[in-house]
Amino acid sequence: MKTIFVSSTFRDMQNERDILNSKVVPFINQVASSYGDEISLCDLRWGINTNELDENTSNKKILDSCLHEIDLCRPYMIVFIGKRYGWIPGEDLMKYTVDNHSIMDLDDYDISVTELEILYGAFYDKSKFERILFYFREIDGDIPNNYKDYYEEKSEYGNKLIKEYSEKLTMELGKGYAFVARQQHIKTEKEDYFIDLVFYN
Repeated sequence: MKTIFVSSTFRDMQNERDILNSKVVPFINQVASSYGDEISLCDLRWGINTNELDENTSNKKILDSCLHEIDLCRPYMIVFIGKRYGWIPGEDLMKYTVDNHSIMDLDDYDISVTELEILYGAFYDKSKFERILFYFREIDGDIPNNYKDYYEEKSEYGNKLIKEYSEKLTMELGKGYAFVARQQHIKTEKEDYFIDLVFYN
């Protein structure tokens, strides 16, 4: 069995995570079973037990557990990126986590847990980068006011992940690639699909 770590901000990616669990995984396992294999997801929405811990100890456990689960799933990872940045634990807690796991020094310790997951899971060891799937979501049209808090970040960090990691991924592809489109529309007989990023080689 191969376990895939799912990384994203939680609040705005509930539907994407639910579809992975309810539709994508069963479909893949139906195919994989003929090869004697199967997959599962590590989705930390399902909780980390922090009962009876003070806030600081609880936050340390959450960060440690994130990186530990990434190690267990490595190199398999799915990353959903939207317009939210996620929880920022603070520099002291982030420095503790980086030192505790002996990972690379960060240029900036005032980052979100989601960005730490991406850096550690995808960019810390790029030897099997091709095993990681990135999905960038851009919503067409205006978001209704009663949903904006779910899908958009009000702070300066709102589009940080989309901007930084679409550029990083383009660089990782290497020479010879050109950006073609975002949300490229593909229509089949029964379904409409939108490809997040399309590159030409």
